[in-house]
Amino acid sequence: MPPQGTGCDTPPNYMRRARSVLEPCFATVRSSACGHFLKDWVRALDPSHPQSKAYLGDILVHRREYPEALELLNQGLEARSDLRIAHYNRGIIFQERSQTACALDEYQQAIRLDPTLADARYRLAKLWRVLGRTDEADREFVLVKELHQKFTDELLQKVSPSSNAGPR
Repeated sequence: MPPQGTGCDTPPNYMRRARSVLEPCFATVRSSACGHFLKDWVRALDPSHPQSKAYLGDILVHRREYPEALELLNQGLEARSDLRIAHYNRGIIFQERSQTACALDEYQQAIRLDPTLADARYRLAKLWRVLGRTDEADREFVLVKELHQKFTDELLQKVSPSSNAGPR
């Protein structure tokens, strides 16, 4: 891990960190196309690209490595404020730290950038409920349900035998 305060700005440290974070993924999908894709993706990472920092921050959030994740997410957002995944993950970190107002702001920003981001809406709804704001929570839960239903309908449409039937 890079020394505190330096982030992952230097390509060798950044790439080494990305590989170490994703190595458990490689072990479980080593022979699959997904495993090959992940390896290629890590090799192609541009450590200076804001999206790369946001994606690595996302992985670190899921590993509960919040200080390093927050640093990467902040760096990504300094360069590009429209990274919905960075706002969403900052919301998770702030929620874990009991910084509710900051978490609400981040989830709402992620939703402004992508209204179909069901995970952000779900987390926002749960926070509204904790705060006793049941009307807001209920509205978000309804939207989450609608988004999931829409996704399910679209997926079923793609795999439906009738959608694959061409002219006879």
